[in-house]
Amino acid sequence: KAYYCFCQPEELEAERQQSGEKGEMIGYSGKCRSLTAEDVAARLAQGIKPTVRFRVPEHKVLVVDDLVRGAVMFETDLLGDYIIVKSDGIPTYNFAVVIDDYLMEITHVIRAEEHLSNTPRQMLIYDALGFELPQFAHISLILGSDKQKMSKRHGATSVLQYRENGYLPEALFNFLSLLGWSPEGENEILPAQEIIQQFSLKRVSKSPAVFDVDKLNWLNSQYIKKMSPSELAPLLKPFLQDFPYQEELNRLTEEQYLLLVSAVQERLVSLKDIKEEAAAIFAPLGDDSYEEEARKVLSQPAVIPVLQAFKEQLTAADDVEANKQLIKRIIKENQLKPKEVFMPLRCALSGVTHGPELPFLISIWGGEETIKRIDYTLYMIETAVEG
Repeated sequence: KAYYCFCQPEELEAERQQSGEKGEMIGYSGKCRSLTAEDVAARLAQGIKPTVRFRVPEHKVLVVDDLVRGAVMFETDLLGDYIIVKSDGIPTYNFAVVIDDYLMEITHVIRAEEHLSNTPRQMLIYDALGFELPQFAHISLILGSDKQKMSKRHGATSVLQYRENGYLPEALFNFLSLLGWSPEGENEILPAQEIIQQFSLKRVSKSPAVFDVDKLNWLNSQYIKKMSPSELAPLLKPFLQDFPYQEELNRLTEEQYLLLVSAVQERLVSLKDIKEEAAAIFAPLGDDSYEEEARKVLSQPAVIPVLQAFKEQLTAADDVEANKQLIKRIIKENQLKPKEVFMPLRCALSGVTHGPELPFLISIWGGEETIKRIDYTLYMIETAVEG
């Protein structure tokens, strides 16, 4: 089943070159196949260190019954006698892995499609040793967005890196399970237990999967949205280390912190986003705080009465529901459209036209800070009019 090969690297290279020049298949010629016991003993006595080659049967077809790819055929004549033990006595991968898997009683070998070409060589060793064959399944590669094999240049490659970047374990598990496998039905947001119950190699794709970061971000945001504020709150705290407005953050009560979480929850793609979202809430207003669209809104004549009415009637800023009712009352009393109140208030308090729900922001800031922001905007409007 195997034999010593004393061919030296330079001899093998010369053989390869000659085969290439003749247009023949490049492989081992079998030169040492027919060495007698005396020939072997003589070479060993000379101190020549041999390799051990597997004697591949000729003119046969091996069929790999792959659980993903179906029947894959290999002609033994194209394999050539391959090395199973190197001249330094170290076994090669194809030999060692068979022994290792047999001793560990491996029943299924599931690996990348790159190893499919190794399988016939391993099957021959299994057969030669009288070992029972495991079942093989060769999974397609995972590609980057450029359709090239995934590597470090495509971004984070360690699970720890994804955790540090604010991805939830359950979202990452869900995402990775969908790379090359599809569940029954249309729903792709599945808890781990359901994925485990549904998983079958029959639904594993033969085509390469693309590691789509946009899809991972979407899945992660969906898992964040599904959490309750009390579940999400402690997960966000590690990402608020070195927060630029730490003093303001520390002044929040536990209830206000939960309101902060509720206010930004819909906007988070990863847990890491909390720092930017929270900073936008706590950043003080200044001349350069107002975006151009916000300045246009604040330049409308009806804005000042709305801001003054809100300032005069604000009594329970810490109560989200009271803030909602106050805004509704101003709309009704002034016979205005909701947008004609909500938009001026948002622009006046935050300097931007879009953001978290206004009643939540007011409760997070509290009455003093909210009035301070209204006063600053009124001053800014009056200064602009006088200018």
